[in-house]
Amino acid sequence: MTDCSFSILPDRGLLRLTGDEVTAFLQGLVTNNVDGIGEGDAVYASLLTPQGKILFDFFIIGQPDGVLIDCAREQAPDLRKRLMFYRLRAAIEIDDLSETHCVAALWGEDCPESLNVDVVRFQDPRVPDLGIRIIAEVEGTGRTLENLEANRVTPDVYLSHRLSLGVAEGGNDFESGTLFPHDANLDQLSGIDFHKGCYVGQEVVSRMYHKTTARKRILPVTVSGELDPDEVDIVAGDRSVGTLLSRTGDAGVAVIRLDRLQTAIDGDIPVTVGKQAAAVNKPDWATFDVPEAKSTS
Repeated sequence: MTDCSFSILPDRGLLRLTGDEVTAFLQGLVTNNVDGIGEGDAVYASLLTPQGKILFDFFIIGQPDGVLIDCAREQAPDLRKRLMFYRLRAAIEIDDLSETHCVAALWGEDCPESLNVDVVRFQDPRVPDLGIRIIAEVEGTGRTLENLEANRVTPDVYLSHRLSLGVAEGGNDFESGTLFPHDANLDQLSGIDFHKGCYVGQEVVSRMYHKTTARKRILPVTVSGELDPDEVDIVAGDRSVGTLLSRTGDAGVAVIRLDRLQTAIDGDIPVTVGKQAAAVNKPDWATFDVPEAKSTS
């Protein structure tokens, strides 16, 4: 059996932006550089509040007549509404394709370099191990799957893979307007261009960039055993260390206060969520220090 997995991601939606001013429009709004984006190119970016918190994070994929935006499906209507608000008189059309198109992921060691199917495909720009993302029309999904040399798996398998890599997504793992880009590791996951021109929330992001370290980060955690749905507080003794955001099986992601984790380790205090032990891990892609964390490799 080939070591290549494929899953349709029902929690992803799709917007299409067309018009001569699309690139200039997005360049003044989002955290990454889209100037000169070509057909098939993809960048990971976000749209922030003026205070610098993440409203939406998404992929922007270059197309001959504009771009596609791969975003959280439940956020697609609100993202379209927000973009329409900023559009003003720009010659841009914004359509929601979430009902007619689907997004999928293809990952593993033995995935084919050429898919031999008529789809939009791009390498996930966040982490290489997340593989390739595919955008296809819903009506052609069956034919697309038949032509892919990959094992069809459920979305939960991809979710476990993504969480084990320590990659969180807005709308699915954390709520809109709650985290700064550095909290969600956008600076580590190719989600910010620190040298581009102005965009909404840039001043806050720039200040955080020039700090020595970020105080908190989203990190992968391993939690074995049963938890009640409302058990999300990660503690060391009687002190909060972080908050569990998402979990499937033993794999999860959490917002962790790095200084408090260090204090817990220095004091040999167990870290737990509910009644279960929680192991905080360091992703292979992270360039920041995680106190005595285990490697995810």
